[in-house]
Amino acid sequence: MHPEVPADSIEPGAWGNFYDSNTGELAIGMVFKSKDHLKASVQDFSVRFARREYRVVESKPKLWKVACKYDQQTGCSWMLRGIFQPNMGLFKITKYAGPHTCLMNEISVEHDRFGFEISYHKAWQSLKAAREQVYDRHSGLISAINYVPAFKFPRGVHRFCLRHVCSNFNKKFNNIRLKDLCWRAGAEVNARKFERIMTEIRELNEEAYNWLGMIDKTQWTLSHDSGWRTGILTTNMSECVNGVLKGARRLPIVAIVQITFHRSVRYFLERTTRCHRMLNTNQEWADFAFRIFEARQAEAVHHIVQKFDYNQQSASVLTLSLTGQGSHTYVVKLKHKTCSCGKWGTHGIPCSHAIQVSRHFGVNASNFIPQYYSIRAYRKTYQGRFEPLYGEEYWDPVDGDVL
Repeated sequence: MHPEVPADSIEPGAWGNFYDSNTGELAIGMVFKSKDHLKASVQDFSVRFARREYRVVESKPKLWKVACKYDQQTGCSWMLRGIFQPNMGLFKITKYAGPHTCLMNEISVEHDRFGFEISYHKAWQSLKAAREQVYDRHSGLISAINYVPAFKFPRGVHRFCLRHVCSNFNKKFNNIRLKDLCWRAGAEVNARKFERIMTEIRELNEEAYNWLGMIDKTQWTLSHDSGWRTGILTTNMSECVNGVLKGARRLPIVAIVQITFHRSVRYFLERTTRCHRMLNTNQEWADFAFRIFEARQAEAVHHIVQKFDYNQQSASVLTLSLTGQGSHTYVVKLKHKTCSCGKWGTHGIPCSHAIQVSRHFGVNASNFIPQYYSIRAYRKTYQGRFEPLYGEEYWDPVDGDVL
């Protein structure tokens, strides 16, 4: 899976300039979340599509440049340069000479043990086919979820990956502007703003609007999700284990096991150290929730509150811009843990409007933060421990066949 970046964080339409692992195309202007994501995409392109090797010409924290591995022998002009863009916070391909079609042999891997040869391209195609069997809108997965009685509300809900919704949408209508609006609609937390974006889609293409209308809003939009996603838009959450396996793929099984084990040990130690640091500073919540709450507290002081009902602890909140131009009014109901802005329901962390209303009702807003963000829950997650491994010469004999 490749990472997504919200469309409204960069210039209009730029979300369509992200690397798509289904097509394997690189181009000037493509943007990437980090240098590692740029490198992974170029590797994916080289192995699965171009089937050509490359070499790193220059690598700096804010620059990465590669060229054909055999350019000096063949005169191949293929090259790519990616540079970090401070104004975007992303890496961007600023120079690219493709496609990569020099006459050197294709990348392949020999399986001497089994007496046959298979190209990486075929191996990747097989992997892709297997991956598509669990594609999150695949009928087989949907059927499997419906078949499991335990995976029902309130124990679980089924949501679609917004990246895949946008990808399917773009395959149907092939329009970057529409695809960008599709992403914005799915990522929007405010129901009113969501409808406004959908109206814009309808004005551009009635069929595209109807296509999205056939999908249950609860399954692809944050504004109608009721907080189940906790702000997560894609299936990349389930791909986080790939960070542990980074660089270990296609290695011998023993090496994969060793790398996975030692990286897991390191990750647990790092997070335990982080937990001690937060405890020593009397921090009550994990960094993610703590930083969001602190920022919203600072923003809340500029809001004007009018209380309406003490039983429901409801109020209206008037927000003013720093320039005094323009204002918005939101409705907060503390008893129901809701705000019409939609932000409170996204991560479960009170928005600035709810924080200011809490102050007026004499309520500690931090009490509304879910316990799974607490330092106690964080520490419990990483309280497991690993034991050092003895050398192989100290292992007990194994009964049974040795593979």
